[in-house]
Amino acid sequence: MPDDVREDALAQGVFRSANETLAERRDELEVDGATPFLCECRRRGCTELVHLDPDLYERIRAEGHRFVVVPGHEQGLPAVEVLERTDGYVVIEKQGPYGAAAKTLDPRRDGDA
Repeated sequence: MPDDVREDALAQGVFRSANETLAERRDELEVDGATPFLCECRRRGCTELVHLDPDLYERIRAEGHRFVVVPGHEQGLPAVEVLERTDGYVVIEKQGPYGAAAKTLDPRRDGDA
């Protein structure tokens, strides 16, 4: 795997891991309604939030190469296809080797990626 592809997947994985922790805490606290999730854009220092229904986040997250970002943060990301765009969030899917790397490094993967 080329270094730039691996770095991209690892960087987005940091945000994804943080969101996994947020989702777990939300469940532990039995919070209802939209949950704030960190933008998964991989931009260094990005702390912007997207507020999503947990079921929506799970549907996005079910695919290891899909991420949720704040509008505008999809620009400049390598090998990205926009799947859904709203005023509050954008769902992106990594393509080619970037998508394959994201799937490989997805902690939820079942080992068959």
